[in-house]
Parts: sequence; structure tokens; C-alpha cells
Amino acid sequence: MLLRFISLLIVTLASSLFAGLYGLPEQAPSIASGIKSDLGVFANNRSIEPTPSEVESRLLRQIEPLIAQDPRAAIRRLQAIGNSFSGPIVPFLLGSLYLQENQLNQAERSLKQAVAIFPSFRRAHRNLAFLYYKKDDPVRAIPHWQKVLQLGGGDSTSFGLLAYGLLEQGSIEAALRAYENALIYDPQNADWLRGQANCLMRLGDWPRALGVLEALVALFPKDTSLVLSYAQTLVKMEQMEVAIATLEVLRLEPSPSREALLLLGDLYFNEELFDRASDAWLSVLSTNPDALSLEVWLQKIEVLAQQDQWKQAETLLRQMQRTWRSQNINQYPAFIRLKAKMDLANGIADRAVNALEKLIKIDPLDGTALLLLADHYAVNGAEENAVFLYERARGIAETEWSAIIGLARLKIAQGTLDQAIPLLRSAYQKRPTAALKTYLERVDSLSTFD
Repeated sequence: MLLRFISLLIVTLASSLFAGLYGLPEQAPSIASGIKSDLGVFANNRSIEPTPSEVESRLLRQIEPLIAQDPRAAIRRLQAIGNSFSGPIVPFLLGSLYLQENQLNQAERSLKQAVAIFPSFRRAHRNLAFLYYKKDDPVRAIPHWQKVLQLGGGDSTSFGLLAYGLLEQGSIEAALRAYENALIYDPQNADWLRGQANCLMRLGDWPRALGVLEALVALFPKDTSLVLSYAQTLVKMEQMEVAIATLEVLRLEPSPSREALLLLGDLYFNEELFDRASDAWLSVLSTNPDALSLEVWLQKIEVLAQQDQWKQAETLLRQMQRTWRSQNINQYPAFIRLKAKMDLANGIADRAVNALEKLIKIDPLDGTALLLLADHYAVNGAEENAVFLYERARGIAETEWSAIIGLARLKIAQGTLDQAIPLLRSAYQKRPTAALKTYLERVDSLSTFD
């Protein structure tokens, strides 16, 4: 079973990984290459294209060379005569040229004018949709892509960019259907495959997501975000060995991603390969310490310490001291507690006790420091001090359960089982774990035997 911090890491990474899967053309296509066909299309598709008047047809023929050679001159010419025409053709051309020149506000006004005059003007809706992508507002493009599709403009781009907008909106199932339609027109389009994989991951359809990601990784083996998403999907499917092998391949890159190394370390820890876990984490801590907060790094060291992996924990702790020297890491309570815990394990009790007592003076409600000190006194003959500290920790919600357990164990060591059993029962009522139930039954049987 994966440890909690692995799941947290995956959640933390999810947003950036999904963003890498979206896939979107960097800008709307230039309209210059398509303007020439406008001259013949207006009359041939009357349900979706306005029919130009004779005067408009003459204008189109005159302005065509400017559109291709000098778009800004074409804009000036259309601006000058725009008020002379009441139809949608001039605002459409003007808005499309503004779009090409990246004058987005002017383009929006003109294209909106065109669709207001002729609501079924398919190309005007299409260019408005592109405009909103250039404005980084794909959700506003959705109704225009939907109109394009209603008017018979279904193609790879229309479905694919509609899917992207739906994904941004959070309509994941609708986005998936749109990506699947886009792939009917262009089955090998990497952008739409990325989007499809993104949707499947968000919906938790890990087997299908894995299949899509396998295809993408085969196409783009150097794309770190894809390979990392593939590895995450393997984790979700509990294929840990394959996930580790995949991440080790990423590790061979000249500059392996910190996300890959962090996940690799977490997976190694979960497999109880502590040296390898520590090595992967140390690689990140040495080169990209800001990949995680100070608190999360300390949590990783703490879990190593909980497994009695003191050498690896100390190595990471020393690196933290070097990395955060300027931030006075030695004054952080979490760091002090962890360092004291290591000192106690290494037999440097005086230094540890001194540090913990200082912490408790500063913060009398530091339950973790109280427990560490109580545990030390309990095994070193200072039982009265231990009981006093356990009782103090028992009064703090975060450490109440652990304090009760510590106090019960002390009573068992003292041979007062009649005092230990009520404590264990109280702990079990608060947190009924299978291990505690077994422990309580064993103590109960010893009490009966006595």
C-alpha cells in the first residue's frame, strides 16, 4: 500500500503534469492563405456565408492584393470604408486582419459585429474562437466552436480546441468525447492524444490512460512530462516495478526532472529500498531544494528515522543544514525535534535533552517534544519525569493518543498491568487499530494469568 506522502506528491504534481498534456497551437493560423478562397466561398455556401453584393465583390477583388502583401494597409482601407457597408463581410475581413496582426480587442469588436449581423457566419465564429485562445480564455471559445460544429464545420481542429476549452472549464467527460472526435479526423495528432490522456487520468480510467500514454511515449521518448505521467499512471495501477524502471530511465538524462527523482525516491521508500530512496531524494535536495517546502523535506527525513534508517536520515539532514544555512534552519522547531531524535538514537542524550527542554520552555504545547523527552526518561529510569511529561502530552489533542500509549507501556514495564489496561482500552476507543487490539488482548491475557 502506498504511503500517504506518495499520494500527496502525485496530487501536488498533477496540475503541472496535466498542463503539459493539454496541447494547443501557439497561435491562431494566419488567415492570409485562406482569404483568396473567400472570394468564391461567399456565394457557394449561403447558409453559412453571407452573399456579397456587387459593390462588396468589387471591393474584395480590389483589396485582395493588400491582404496578402500589406495587411496593415488593408486594415486602413477597410477602416476608411467600413461605415459605407451594412453587411457582415467588411467587419469579418477587418476583424480577421486585426486577429492576424494581434490587435485582439479590435478583432473581437469587428468579429462580434459580423456574427451579430449574420449569426450563422461560420468562419466568423471560428475566428472568434481562435481569438479567445490567443487571449488565453479558451472557455469563452466554447460556444463559438459549438456553433462551428452545428454549422457543419467539424474537423480535427474544431473538435480538438473545443475539447481543450471544455477541459479548462472542468467538463472532463465532454472534453474526452470531443478529443475522441478530433482523433477520428487525425488519429496521430499528438496534441489530441495528450488531451485524451489528460481526460482519462482525471476520470481515473487508468488502463485506457496507460494505453494512450504508451503510444505517446513511443512517439516522444524524450518528453519528460509524458514519461512522468506514464510512470504516475503505472503507480495508480500498482505496477511499481515498471514505474521504477521508467523513472530510472528518466534519471539517466543529463538533467533529470526533480519531479521524477522525488517520485522515484518515494517509490523506493515504499518498497523498503531505503538507500535508493535516500539517494534519489538527496539528488533533488542538493540541486533543487525548493522543489519541496522545508516542512516536507523534514517529513521525508522523519519517515527514514521512523524506519531506523539513521545514516540516510543524517545525510539528508546535513544537506539541509548546508542548503538552508542562511535561513537559520537550526532554529526551526521541526528541525530541532528531528535532530534531537537522531542524537538520542546515537547516544548523544545530553545534547538532545537540552534541546528538547529549551523547545518546551518556548512552547509548552509542543506535544512532539514532550513525547520525545518522555520516551527518553521512560527507558532511562526517570519514571516520574516520564509520567509527568506523558500527562502533559496527553492534554494536547495532536499527541493525546500517543501519550496514552506511552504511559501504558511505562505501566507495563513497571508491572502495574491493572493501570495499563484501562489506558490501552481508552486508546483503543479513540483509535481502534488492529495492532492495538492484538496488543491489548495480550496484555489482558497476562493480567488474567497473574
